[in-house]
Amino acid sequence: MILLPIGIDETKLSRHPLVTWSLIGLCFAVWLFGSLNSDIKRRKAINETLRFYFEHPYLELPESFLQFLQQNNLRAALDIHRSLVITDEMLEERTPTNLSQLSLEQEQLERSIDDLMMNYGRDFSARWGFIPAQFNPLKLLSYAFVHAGFMHLLGNMLFFFFTAPFLEDRWGRGFFASFYLLAAVLSGAAFWLASPETNIPLVGASGAISAVMGAFLIKFTKRKFNFVFFTIFFYRIFHTTFSVPAWLVIGLMIGLDLMMFNLVGTMSPVAHITHLSGFGFGILIALVLRATPLGRSLNNGTFDPDFPELHPLEAAHYFNTQGKAPKALLLLQNYLNTDTQARADTEVLSTYWNLAVTQGALPHIQYAGRLQVQNEIAERNPEAAYAYWKVLLEQKRPLRENDGRPLLSLLLESDLEDEADEVLRFALQSNWKLEESDFQHVAAQAHRWDLETLRLLLVRQEIDPPGRSNLRKALQDKERNDPKKPPEAIEISPMGPEPFMAPPHESTIQHGNYPKSDYQTRSAWSLPRIVLIPCKVRKIETNELLVETAEHGRQTIPLTAVKALSLARIQDPSGWTLIADILLDPPQAPAKRHRILRVGPWIEEERSRYHRVIQFFKFLLKQGIVQVQFESERIYASINEYERSRFGKPISSK
Repeated sequence: MILLPIGIDETKLSRHPLVTWSLIGLCFAVWLFGSLNSDIKRRKAINETLRFYFEHPYLELPESFLQFLQQNNLRAALDIHRSLVITDEMLEERTPTNLSQLSLEQEQLERSIDDLMMNYGRDFSARWGFIPAQFNPLKLLSYAFVHAGFMHLLGNMLFFFFTAPFLEDRWGRGFFASFYLLAAVLSGAAFWLASPETNIPLVGASGAISAVMGAFLIKFTKRKFNFVFFTIFFYRIFHTTFSVPAWLVIGLMIGLDLMMFNLVGTMSPVAHITHLSGFGFGILIALVLRATPLGRSLNNGTFDPDFPELHPLEAAHYFNTQGKAPKALLLLQNYLNTDTQARADTEVLSTYWNLAVTQGALPHIQYAGRLQVQNEIAERNPEAAYAYWKVLLEQKRPLRENDGRPLLSLLLESDLEDEADEVLRFALQSNWKLEESDFQHVAAQAHRWDLETLRLLLVRQEIDPPGRSNLRKALQDKERNDPKKPPEAIEISPMGPEPFMAPPHESTIQHGNYPKSDYQTRSAWSLPRIVLIPCKVRKIETNELLVETAEHGRQTIPLTAVKALSLARIQDPSGWTLIADILLDPPQAPAKRHRILRVGPWIEEERSRYHRVIQFFKFLLKQGIVQVQFESERIYASINEYERSRFGKPISSK
């Protein structure tokens, strides 16, 4: 079975990893030079000597050789092999009875050992590897470029090639090169501290590469390594590829090194302490850079998830692909809040707007839409500004008055009649304080507005007499040209905060404003049996009323069924409360029951809906469209006082 790493899931880099390529090239060059200039026969002699002894375990090893093995941490491995493999039966079976043959074999073993011990110090690895017993500071660095063989080199370079380029890309070439060399020195020093008397040379870049992988674990935790697996089964080769998260791969490596170090300590031919010290150094450096300004200063202009505020647009795309859209939205919002110049960046705003709409994040839709409208107004693009305003309105996040007035002014100057009429009607319904110039513009173009907008305009006191005359004439012309056309429906829905418009006091209502037969002022209605139905008004049209009750849901009631309307303001220590009672049975006529629809109570923040209901009823009454008794408003200290004054008894509790 063969398991090999073949790649990583994401390979995008902002620059060529020249330091990584240089280090890999240097390691291969050193290996090739060492292979050509080393005595390969000496390596073979080591293997042949040990193999000869294991084939003739009855021979005696010289004491000097045993000391050599002890100094180089190989004595324990020899003893383990003896205890597990060599048995008494094997010794008895293999020991020759011919003493001369036994003597010749002993002499052959001793010659091999002498050659091995004499030539060991002349090996390329021994000359350039780090030997703790012969401490040389220069070799604390040179050992990291020397390898014991091609497979040793290839195994190290594979993982280095898949991880180092990304750290070099994030940290920069200079810092990464310094990090790598320092990791090699420190991991070599850890080996020296753990085995100061050993004569076995430490070779290989695994300590420095372990540091690279430790830092990679912190910086790129969610990256995945791709592996290929080969196996032979019944003379057929099977293979498959799969991906494993980086945290799992590197975590298993750290765990394996910890386990082996606890089992064999420094007696193993693999320097586990070098690996562990490298992992620890890499993790520590990555964490320090993440938590200090140094990490930000190393950024080369590329996106780094550790510092998303440096590249908010790239960070937003990254977090969105990671399933963290709320984090992406918050990042863009903070960026736009802190950097006013960014608000003019169409790419940033478009990304923020599209992401907010996709996620249905209403607060972000409102903020992004407001900025989009402001930008389009600055660009004098009324169509685009209106389009964003319309989306905000549909999402029930309309523009505030201060942001909406510039849009209205832009539309009034444009030739977009329907769009201007809609925004103007919304402004009038929301009781915006428009500029005098806007009213003059509106009055001068009275022919552009529909019937409802004209009626709403005539209610406003800010319009001067000539403008009011112009609007009234336009209204008469439209009604004359289309006398059957009723006023358009008014949606009763929250339209945002607006300045408080106090309801008219009883003394301000003049009988002459309404048909006298349809207006009465009474101290109290005497109603024997009252059915009080709390409801919400959803829509008022010129011929019907759409209400919603908890028991019956939404129902349509003809306006001709409305017999009386009673209004009241309740002022208590907690603030204002507004109530409108709609009577469906004549209050002065005898009846088995009197049905009352109670709209409200509204608190002060909801006063816009209250006034729109009342203003529309007043309008219908004044125009003679409906015949309704209208009880004017007073100020009461409580709902109970209002009900006793109007109906002769409390009715809320029944």
